[in-house]
Order: sequence, then C-alpha cells, then structure tokens
Amino acid sequence: MMEEKKVEAKKEEKPQVALSKEKICEFYGIRDAELLSPERDLSKYNLKKWEEDVLLKWAEENLKTKAKEVTFIIYDLPEEVRVIVEKYGITPYQVACEELDELSKEEKKIVLDYFKEI
Repeated sequence: MMEEKKVEAKKEEKPQVALSKEKICEFYGIRDAELLSPERDLSKYNLKKWEEDVLLKWAEENLKTKAKEVTFIIYDLPEEVRVIVEKYGITPYQVACEELDELSKEEKKIVLDYFKEI
C-alpha cells in the first residue's frame, strides 16, 4: 500500500526590493531641487513612509556632500557666530555633520542654532 503524503507548497517569499531614489522620483515626478529645498512638502505626493524615508535620507546625504564645496563668508555671519567659526576654522561640512567636538556646549549651541535658523 502506498501512503499519500501531503506536501505543502511553500510560498516563495520575494524579498522587498527597496526602490531607489531615482525610481521614486520618476514615479511621482519629484525633482531634486524640491527635495533639497528647505520648504519641501512631500505630503502632497501621498508617499509611503519608507519611500519618504529613502528620499529624506538621500536629501540629507546630498546636502552634506554639497556642504564640502561651500565656504563661509565670514563677514556675513553674526558677530558671535563669526568669532567661533574663525577661532576653530569650522567648515559648513562640519556643521552639517555636527562634527563640532572641540566646541564647548554653549559654542556648539550658538553655531547649530544659527545654521538651523538659516
């Protein structure tokens, strides 16, 4: 006699492939300039949470990269910020990455508050 064995078919789970920033932007028609804008409003696109996270992470990394190419115009800074920037030779990239370990808590707060404001 033969026994019948039930073999359950295993459903193959497809791994979630994270869409790239380019594919998301292409699908929704989002431009890089909009992502990099301080006034960006991604809520109008009804993005999924993970899609928005991908775009925001890209924007943050891109802003840090661009900060390496920027230099401060010392004379345009408020006096208290200018003094700190001159004293420590701080670059915009260091501010963007918050690499301000040599500053005191007070100095760090002054610099970060100013740059978050602008």
